[in-house]
Order: sequence, then structure tokens, then C-alpha cells
Amino acid sequence: AERARLQHQEAKVGHLVLALTAPRFRKTWRPLAAAGVDPEQLRPAALRSLGGFFAAAESRAEAELLERCAAVLPSRSGTPLPGLGAAFKAITQGLVERSVEAKLLLLAALSGEHLFLLGSPGTAKSLLARRLSQVCEGSFFERLLTRFSVPEELFGPLSLQALEEDELRRKTKGYLPEADVAFIDEIFKANSSILNALLMILNERCFDNGDQRVPVPLWCAAAASNELPDTDELDALYDRFLLRRCVSRISKRSVQSFLRLTLDEDVEDANGDAQPHVKPLLSMEDSVDLQKRAKKVEFPDSLLEVVAELREFLAEEAEPRFEVSDRRLAKAVRLLRIAAAAAGGTRVIESDLLLLRHVFWDREPAQGQLVVEWLLRRFADSGSGQKAWGFLLEGLQTRLRHGARGPALEAVRRDLGSLDEAATEAMQHLLQVARDAPTEVLTLPDDAEGHLDRFFWLTSTERRQVAELGQRATKDAESLRELLKETHVLAQTVALEEHKEREELLWQRLGVQQEEEVKTEVRYDEWGDPI
Repeated sequence: AERARLQHQEAKVGHLVLALTAPRFRKTWRPLAAAGVDPEQLRPAALRSLGGFFAAAESRAEAELLERCAAVLPSRSGTPLPGLGAAFKAITQGLVERSVEAKLLLLAALSGEHLFLLGSPGTAKSLLARRLSQVCEGSFFERLLTRFSVPEELFGPLSLQALEEDELRRKTKGYLPEADVAFIDEIFKANSSILNALLMILNERCFDNGDQRVPVPLWCAAAASNELPDTDELDALYDRFLLRRCVSRISKRSVQSFLRLTLDEDVEDANGDAQPHVKPLLSMEDSVDLQKRAKKVEFPDSLLEVVAELREFLAEEAEPRFEVSDRRLAKAVRLLRIAAAAAGGTRVIESDLLLLRHVFWDREPAQGQLVVEWLLRRFADSGSGQKAWGFLLEGLQTRLRHGARGPALEAVRRDLGSLDEAATEAMQHLLQVARDAPTEVLTLPDDAEGHLDRFFWLTSTERRQVAELGQRATKDAESLRELLKETHVLAQTVALEEHKEREELLWQRLGVQQEEEVKTEVRYDEWGDPI
């Protein structure tokens, strides 16, 4: 097959090398790789050894494509944030199916945001927040709100001593204005007398105490409710929680594990085995430093375009629709940079955008799954143009078969150049997606998803989906590479100035009929005159 394709009369060793190193036979590459031979580097040398125009043209094409592929490098990864893995382990210890909630709580704290948890009572929501305060060795404030809650429950009682001095000031020690971590249950029961001060604490990290505006040390607040807001006044409070998560009860398959962990924990408590932290695993200072480092994390324009397209999809096509506010959109891209930096990344990659499932939903938690499906489909479709480019190449080949000459030949040359440029950009994008995907799929249970690497924030399911996406991107990139090789060979062929040589080579490559002198048969009528 290789001999016939290159228009050679007899088979040589070089043809065998080309067959063994063909991309469709990657399994045969392993012995070569084990011997220290790079099959991709071997192909151009084998082509050069065979001689002939097409072998030389393919050799040049292979070498050029190798350079273009080598220009695509995996995104550099550094060391994940120190203490992140230990903090995750401390928060999830003894808990089952709460790894996602723990990661979101850590991400909210590291990014200076807050987490909203939707779900029924008894699903360890307050326990997660309490453990976050233990991670940072900070003060913890917890309160259950009702329709009749008063400001004193959250912000502290009025100071009697201040009242004697004709001042309205609160005693905030032990209350929300002096807490490092807070958990507010049934937050949408908050009334108008609480809302303004609560919004200021959550958004601006300050509190008006009398005639003074004082900063608050709040690192992160987690709020919970078993219902969503039903008024515009509460919508403003809801929007302050950038990260959102619907917490379900433990699944049937994990109940036995949960019960066993509960019994084992009772034994540890009785034996006094729990060891206190020598120092905070993570702190507010770590968050500030991380946010500064995140400003140096690259956010590619192509991924910003994807985020913009996702916002448009949610607003115009999704069911139910969701209008992402400008503030939420801006905070979302900032959150992605911080998440990438915490996992040791220097560049935001496609898999980071899956975190948007916890940001871009409003009234229906199912909108989050819709976000994941749209993103995976969008990333998989980024190379779908190769079908159109395949049709374009076939069209150019057909034009050449029909004898494109003069201005038509110049048009074919231009179109081959345009196809080469567009397909190369797509191939490099697909290679980037493939090289930024995990190379191994970890089969971890839901309660053990703490593998500290570049994909720390992903669940096991998401990691598998991204790995499969990378595998598909690799295959699509290989298909585009073959298309580009044929495009290069045709471009070199039509670039020949010698008309007869060009026609001969095109006939060999495409079956183009060469021009022949047309002999017209002269016929005569019955009187001997030519017709």
C-alpha cells in the first residue's frame, strides 16, 4: 500500500518502516519506543530514503507537521497549594459522599467567596463549616434563623455602657462580626432588619457598629436552606453566594460504609486517638497569597470565548433559562484562575471550566449538570470542522481532476493555503486539549476523591469524562494531521511551474487526465465538400 501510494515500482525497506510507523498502527510503536526510537521522527527519514517526488513532498510535510505539533506543549503544572490536601482530609474525615462539598468549601475560602448548600437537615452541612474553622484554627459562629430572628442574634446585643454615653453600639465578641468562619442555617428566613448588615459583611467584609465602620475577619461563610428564595429582596442575598451545591442524603450503596465509619469514629473518640493540629492547615494569609499568585495564571482567549458562549446558551437556549449577572460572570472567571493556581496550574485549562456547574445555576440544581454536558459537547465539537475541511479537500481535488488551469489553478493554490492555516489551528487546539487532559483515570469512591494533582477539583466521574475527551481529541488531531499532510503534498504539486510535470504528477496522485492534442475527423458530403 505504501509503495503504490508513493508511485514506486518496487517495495523497499522504507515502505515497511512507513507501514509500521503509520498512526493507525500505534500499537506497533511500543517496541520501537522501547528501543529508544521515535516513530514520528523515523517517518521523514524513511521517506527521504525512498526517493521520488511524492516521497520527498511527504517527507517535507511530515517534518513541517512535527514542528507544528511540537509547538503545542502541555500546560505547565507546579506544586499544589501546601496544606490543601491535608485540609481536605481533615474536613472529610469520617464523612461519606461529601468530597465535593468539602472541595467547594475550601475553594470558597481560598477565593474569598461563600458557599450555599441546598438540602434537607442532617446532611453534615454545619459539620463541614465547623471543620473548616478547625482547619484555619479560627473562631466559628453558627446560627439558625427563623422568621422572628432579630439582629442581636447575629451581630450581638447592644452595649448598655455605650447607651449610657448616648451611643448605639453592639458587643460583637462571639458573634458574626468577629467570626473567621460562619454557618447560617435557613438563611432565607432572614428579615429586612438583618439583611442590610448581613449583605455588607458577606460582600464588603465590614460592619457598621454605631458610627464606626469596622472590618470583619470573616474568611468564609457557608449558608444552608431547604428552600430557595422567593422574593427580590432575598435574591440579592442569594447572589452573594458564588458557589452553590445541592446536598443529597447518602446513597443506598454507601450506607453500610457510613455506619462502619461512624462506629470506628466512636472507638477513636473513646481511645482519644484524635490529634490536634500543631498549626493551621490553611489560613486567611494563604488565601491572600494564593489570590496574588492567581493573577499570573494565564486565561486563554479561547476559553474566555467558551465562557461567553455558555452564558449566552443559558440565557437563550437552556431549559430552564438562567441569566448570569455581570458580577457573577466576572467572579466566575476569577474563581477559575484561583482554582487553577491552587492545583498548581499556570494556565486555566478546559477541565477547570467544569467548576462552573457550581456557579451557573439558579432555581434548578439540574442546571449545573446541563452546564457540564454543554461544556463537554463544546470541547468535543471544537474539532468537528475537520469534516467540513475534509469536504473542502475533496472539492479541491475534484477541481484539480477536472483540469484547473490559469486563474482557476491560482484559486486552488490560495484555497489550499487557507485550508492549511485553518486545519493547523484546529489540530493544535485539539492537541492542547489532549495534552491538558489526565493521562490516567483514577477509580476512586466518592469519599476518597482527594488525589492532589492538577485535577484536584474534579470528581472521579468528571476526571473520566475529561480523560475520554482527551482520547477523542488525540484521534481527531491525528485525522487532521493526515488531512494536512495531503494538503501539503497537493500544495507542493500545484506549485510546480512546469506544466507537463505538474499534470503528470496530478494524474498519478489524483487520476487527472492530461491534456492531449485533439484530432478532429473531417467528414465530407455526397458532393465531396467538407462538413
